Amino acid sequence: MARMAQNLLGKTWRPGLLAALAVTFLAVLPSLQVWWARGGEWSANDASFSGDEVSYCAYVNALMQGRPRRNDPYTGHDHTPQESLFSIQFIPPYAVASLARLLRLTAPQAFILLNFLVPFAAAVALYWLLYGLLQNTAWAAAGTVVVLCLGTYAALYGTLRTLFGWDTTYTFAHLPFMRRYVPAFGFPLFWAFLHCAHKMLGMGDGKQPAPLPTSHSPLPAAALTGLLFSALVFSYFYLWTAAAAWFALWALFCWLARPAERRQMRGPLLVTLLIALAALLPYGWLVTRRAPEMDTTQLLALSHAPDFSRSSLKLGLIVCALLFWAVRRGLAAWRDQRVLFALSCALAPLVMFNQQILTGRSLQPLHYEMYIAKYMVLVALVITVTLLLKRNFITHRSSFIIFCLALGWGVVETTIATQRYLRNYPQANGVESVARRIHEQTDGPATVLYADLTDADYAPTHAPEAVLWSPHLPAFASVTAEENKERIYQLMYFTGVTLEGVDETNFAQTDPRTRYLLHSLIEWALNESAWTVNWQPLQPAKIRAEIEGYREYVRTFTRERAARQPLSFAVTNDAIPINFSNLDHWYERDAGEPRGAYTIYRVKLR
Repeated sequence: MARMAQNLLGKTWRPGLLAALAVTFLAVLPSLQVWWARGGEWSANDASFSGDEVSYCAYVNALMQGRPRRNDPYTGHDHTPQESLFSIQFIPPYAVASLARLLRLTAPQAFILLNFLVPFAAAVALYWLLYGLLQNTAWAAAGTVVVLCLGTYAALYGTLRTLFGWDTTYTFAHLPFMRRYVPAFGFPLFWAFLHCAHKMLGMGDGKQPAPLPTSHSPLPAAALTGLLFSALVFSYFYLWTAAAAWFALWALFCWLARPAERRQMRGPLLVTLLIALAALLPYGWLVTRRAPEMDTTQLLALSHAPDFSRSSLKLGLIVCALLFWAVRRGLAAWRDQRVLFALSCALAPLVMFNQQILTGRSLQPLHYEMYIAKYMVLVALVITVTLLLKRNFITHRSSFIIFCLALGWGVVETTIATQRYLRNYPQANGVESVARRIHEQTDGPATVLYADLTDADYAPTHAPEAVLWSPHLPAFASVTAEENKERIYQLMYFTGVTLEGVDETNFAQTDPRTRYLLHSLIEWALNESAWTVNWQPLQPAKIRAEIEGYREYVRTFTRERAARQPLSFAVTNDAIPINFSNLDHWYERDAGEPRGAYTIYRVKLR
């Protein structure tokens, strides 16, 4: 143990630990800023820059309550007959739920803990990789901070779009890889996978023929590479497919560049592939058992169209051009493992964004851009810059300057993102006490109508009661498209939405809550090119059809419809005026229990 601590704190690891602490500071900075801005008022849901985190937290909370893998925390369904993305990608939620139980934390508190653990582990794993390639501790530490802090810059997202006045519909700032629990949980594993694969096939600088090292067997590294890939398979789709694309390129380039060592490569490659196959077979079986609605909610597009629009792909091609130039100038050799590694990282986005040319299927390619492609290209860029620079430039001083500049940009971007968050969500979400109070009053299954859509999303992260509808309810794919529409219509009807005077011409001027609910009835992502290759402008006819559909629903509403999803509670938020006259026509409602800005009503079907 003492020797392990000495190695960890030795000169080799000190710069890496410094980089890890710096990135961890950035990860927790938004929560500290929110806490300061709100005068010490703390909420476990503060400073979440991704709306999807709440659904992952709700699923973890359900697992902590002992519910099965195929559960839906929003509808209350257990043992759903088909799989969802949550039940297929089960390693991260089970790991987080187990950690929370061990430390006696709530699910939101466990997510706060991830803000400390994930960036530290990711930075250490990335430093481990870069040091193994560059053999320079200071430069590897600087490269670690550059890669993790400039991710939004490389993908032309985040604060950069705001500064240039570009469209900010999808502005992802503040360490996008920190979206919890995916890709956050698997992100450190991804870099560990790359490092082990490099150790398995790494072959010197390429200036002289150099066989694979014989002082130790590469088979342990091959086995670990396969195990890490298997963990990624059941962690996050975009990470394991990115890892597969990179590994295929890396193995191919090594095979072509070093024909003399091909015989030695066969064993390690075979071990890795067999372990990977052992994970992919059950994964494929789970995917075949997915709910049909999952393809719609996850925007699976059938297309063979190429996609060269992504900024990380373009930057990757620029890095490839620099590598070609470096080789032509004699600054590097084709057989140099650093060249081959950088080339595989730079070209991986080309494969990720265009695999549909062969497979005919494209699944939300924006997630590659946000969560992994840009980081891979930045790793390639760091390696390429190392090859291009003269050795006397790569000093501790220059490394420290780059380290500080990248970290400074991260602080600026994080601060701006946090200020934007505070403008949009000036008050802490207080639904926790409401959800727990409702749970105290129930002794069986119950469904709650939350007038505020954000409250409906957050309530299952604290208590097990189902909700009538929330923005993330369709993500679990446990309801059919018709049932999802019925729930939206019922929520609109019971909260007094009339759509008087609303049509396709003034849809954009409708109040945000009503507009969001109507938009949720339409295949919203078809008019967003960032999400799908089959995008198309939103058709006025579709808006008109949904408006007329809701009006017909109101005209023909009956007690039978009211009883399809019986309610036990209704919750209002002072920030949103609600008309409960339709609810009162079909339900008996008590006087209500005030709880801060909320009022909890018990309701019973007449």
